[in-house]
Amino acid sequence: MGPKVATPKKVTKASTSAGKSPSKSDSDKNLLFLWTCLKSLDAQVDFAIVCQQLGIKATAARMRFVRLRQKLDIMEDEEEQGPAKNEH
Repeated sequence: MGPKVATPKKVTKASTSAGKSPSKSDSDKNLLFLWTCLKSLDAQVDFAIVCQQLGIKATAARMRFVRLRQKLDIMEDEEEQGPAKNEH
């Protein structure tokens, strides 16, 4: 059996409680949580679905994912090091 393929639902704007946007650190923590969950799935991205949902080309979707993955890996490394080691 091949790798699992995650199929996303239609992209919608998420609502937050009291109409406030989450802080950057909350967003970063949530993003890292999601990234960790996705990595644990051992799934492949179905770029055809991503392209259809976002109205972009496959090459653009792949490059966007590569850049995002690089940024998330850096964020993950910084999170593991802790705040004391991140400061200059």
